[in-house]
Amino acid sequence: MKSAHYHWEMLPEKTLPENYDLLLKKYGLGEKFSQYAYSLGLKSEEDFRRFFSPQIEDLHDPSLLYDLNKSVQRIRQGILENEQILIYGDYDADGITSTTVLKEAIEMVGGNVLYYLPNRFKDGYGPNKRVYEEFIDFGINLIITVDNGVSGHEAISYAKSRGVDVIVTDHHEMPEVLPDAYSIVHPRHPLGNYPYPNLAGVGVSFKVACALLEEVPQELLELVAIGTIADLVPLTGENRTLVQLGLQQLHFTDRQGLHALFQLTSKDISQANEEDIAFQIAPRLNALGRLSDASLGVELLSSFHEEEVKLMAQTVEKTNLQRKDLVKETVLEAMEQVSKEDAISFVAKENWHEGILGIVAGNLLQKRHVPSFVLTINEETKIAKGSARSVEGFNLYEAISQCQELFTAFGGHHMAAGFSLPVENLPLFKEKMSQAFLNSGVMGEKEKIKVTFSLRKEDLSLEFYQQMNAFAPFGNAHEKPHVLLKQQKISDPKTLSEGAHLKFSLEKENETLQVIAFQFGQEFKEFNTNNLVDLLCDLGQNEWRGKRTLQLSLLDFAISGWQVFDYRSQKNHLPDLEEEKTWYLVFDEKDLKRLSLTHKKIMLPRDLEPLSKEDNLVLVDCPTSLSELKELILKSESTRLFLWCYTYEQAYLNGLPKREEFGTLFKFFRQQKNLDVRYKSHEAAEYLKFSYEKFIFMTQVFSQLNFVTIENGVLNVVENPVNQDLFSSTMVKNYQKKMKTEEFLLYTEPEKIAQWLENKEEHHES
Repeated sequence: MKSAHYHWEMLPEKTLPENYDLLLKKYGLGEKFSQYAYSLGLKSEEDFRRFFSPQIEDLHDPSLLYDLNKSVQRIRQGILENEQILIYGDYDADGITSTTVLKEAIEMVGGNVLYYLPNRFKDGYGPNKRVYEEFIDFGINLIITVDNGVSGHEAISYAKSRGVDVIVTDHHEMPEVLPDAYSIVHPRHPLGNYPYPNLAGVGVSFKVACALLEEVPQELLELVAIGTIADLVPLTGENRTLVQLGLQQLHFTDRQGLHALFQLTSKDISQANEEDIAFQIAPRLNALGRLSDASLGVELLSSFHEEEVKLMAQTVEKTNLQRKDLVKETVLEAMEQVSKEDAISFVAKENWHEGILGIVAGNLLQKRHVPSFVLTINEETKIAKGSARSVEGFNLYEAISQCQELFTAFGGHHMAAGFSLPVENLPLFKEKMSQAFLNSGVMGEKEKIKVTFSLRKEDLSLEFYQQMNAFAPFGNAHEKPHVLLKQQKISDPKTLSEGAHLKFSLEKENETLQVIAFQFGQEFKEFNTNNLVDLLCDLGQNEWRGKRTLQLSLLDFAISGWQVFDYRSQKNHLPDLEEEKTWYLVFDEKDLKRLSLTHKKIMLPRDLEPLSKEDNLVLVDCPTSLSELKELILKSESTRLFLWCYTYEQAYLNGLPKREEFGTLFKFFRQQKNLDVRYKSHEAAEYLKFSYEKFIFMTQVFSQLNFVTIENGVLNVVENPVNQDLFSSTMVKNYQKKMKTEEFLLYTEPEKIAQWLENKEEHHES
């Protein structure tokens, strides 16, 4: 068996309201979507309308945000008095779009506005006192933070001491004590009562823009969609509405910068969806802040000059490719440090690029599914700066808070964190994080994944996919529905990209469904059998030469019952298996030396111990008895049998010697006196044109039946031996049994052997 990597959480069935199917039909949805739609909270006609056909009027009134009106009045005052206004943003995609939205809104009403996106390396995150001082000295009269500010006490207090008001617009976790700002616009402000708490930074900026302009500026909605998707905030409620309206606006945008970005991705901007934003546009914008100056992102998104944006887009692309190379190189170096024995992944090295530490930590998390900590060490300051990513159930921020005395700075939330600490504190930090994870009870637990539909492959079609896609955009807290197909027969499995990925087919009536399995290349052997497989997939659409076909993308799989893997043709090398989970069952101890089975976990029949059901049991050679073999395999409790079946004697292929051959040998022995079989056996076998193995076997049979004697290696024929049938010898009977065993093990199809082990098909020895 092969258990699933994730814990599959099935969608619970609910009792549906009467005539619920009529609501579904109104939006072109089949009955199979009823439970899913209801689980999303779609219960009334108005729920359906807001979900599938959102309107500008569905957006909440900006004035419901605490301090919003106060903030807008102060901005208008600054515009009227021709004050220099600074927008202080952030260096990620949310910060870039937040800055662009508010900058353009203030410019629309004639404001004198500048912007500044902090440099990740010299300024750090959030308000920076040195930067504030420089801009105040330059003549700035009003500072507006976007996508940051609620933790910027020092810089904001400094601005106030200089007579400069700071308006904070933010969406991050709020500290217990808020900064002494002129106003704080935040959807979760403790004194506020905004209906939707999960806006991204760009969502908050957009609300300020709406209030300032006294209308909803639809030309800014595509920026709101990009920032909201990029920041991974929940795509529910108002965020969903903003993204849906923003994607519609994006399809017709005049922003040349966005057209240039989409040209780089080979995606059609008129058909752009949330996945294009999440996997193509957002990484490119984020790369700017990770490696260089994020301000280029604001210029690119703001510019409407075609030639100008092409040059900027090329710079963005170059930066993103550099980011990819850095990540790839650093992940390889990090994996070299990771030990399987460690409870967590904890790696550190001098001069790793600070801007990609979070991405690398995310990569390690995907590979090992344990909390991952990645740090770069400054050789001059001896300060290590790092990022961490966590698994569900282990609160990273809480764990780090328990040892905050180790840090010079730290922050984050339950799934991600950043920190700085002296190098000498690294061993203790690693120890404390390992212990915290071990004590959490999360270690060893499988991550959960929701199963939305359990279907037959006959239920799948382009029409089903299109209906499912009506529930888009998908994202955080509204994930793409996952489809479970049980007990599927796999066809034509093959590896792609030098073994990194897999591709296989499912036969469906007169149609073939293609399944792509990214990063499953190492699991090829699991699919290269006749086992039926449970497949958890995402649905997608492939288009080739104008023809659209349904394509499945594998997320996880499981196989129940016995798995028998065929390595019988590979006599020169062992199966490439994970050593920790692999045991080698050997019947003839001579094969240990013949096959050089050093550094392997060897099990002889006499010391076989129970294994886990998912341990690999390699049948190295062939035993004499099938019944003994079956008993041992069942005793091992493993359900994964690898057939190597080395046969030194090759009993089945060589066959049992004929009576005439026994007669020829006995006649030869009669002609010999005192034949020293220790030294003459090879010569005698060659003379008689027998194989050496056959010569030795027949000699042993004669000895067992007392037809010859062998004393001190010297053979002589017994005069007047008791007349016995040669084929009554136990050696001959065992040889016959071994022939049948080898015939069964060497030439029976793996699925038949699996059936034999499951008692579905018995094999009787004779």
